[in-house]
Amino acid sequence: MDPNTIATSSSYSLIATLVVGLIIGFIANTIMGSGGLGIIWSIILGLIGSFIGNFLFALVGLSTFGLFGQVLAGVVGACLLIYVVRRLRRV
Repeated sequence: MDPNTIATSSSYSLIATLVVGLIIGFIANTIMGSGGLGIIWSIILGLIGSFIGNFLFALVGLSTFGLFGQVLAGVVGACLLIYVVRRLRRV
């Protein structure tokens, strides 16, 4: 395989992951409300939370199929992370 092809496909994969993560962050921010964090921090937490959600779904044995399943798990994880961060900020 051509090394340039591998680098290009990896770049597209990373960009797609970031875009989906940002969309998940936006959805989580809409569900949870801004809560004083601001849209940018909520989107960043959503991006991180999407990884957490997919990990938690796998941990409890729930399978996510396709883009919809990944987004659903990501939104759940992002909402949980936003909730935890808000609680920690109030302490």
